Amino acid sequence: MTPLSIVFDENRCIGCKACEVHCSQWNGLPMSLCRLLGGSPRQEPDGMRLAANLLRCAHCLKPQCLKACGRGAMQRDEDGVVHIGAARCDGCGDCLRACPYQALRRHPVTGKMHKCDLCAGRRRAGEEPACVAGCLTRALRLSNTEDDYRRTIKSIALCRRQL
Repeated sequence: MTPLSIVFDENRCIGCKACEVHCSQWNGLPMSLCRLLGGSPRQEPDGMRLAANLLRCAHCLKPQCLKACGRGAMQRDEDGVVHIGAARCDGCGDCLRACPYQALRRHPVTGKMHKCDLCAGRRRAGEEPACVAGCLTRALRLSNTEDDYRRTIKSIALCRRQL
């Protein structure tokens, strides 16, 4: 089964960060836990443009974070989405150290680890993740195809190498 992924079209992104604001508002999280885009302006023949990439969880086929969590807090749902069971997480950070994409963050209040779960509650209600729904230019879309999943993994890996 191919996990769900968020496909990013950098040609549509204007760098407004509405996706991050919607993530923060929907999930009741500080903006520091909703960082989705990384990049910098670049000069193009027709003017300045944002060279942006996704900075979020890839929901790997073989998640190293899940394997590293000795407390059983990291789990995978029926859609292939990797999430954290907050009741079991003690904030040790083993998952963060194991993640090749550094997609986990420590919650500044609880001290527990946090990561994108593609808005599991919204998906259960038949809605798009908050970042997808909030993207003003439709640069983000939810997909379950293998080609889109591979493209997403490559995009996230490329962005991490550039940081």
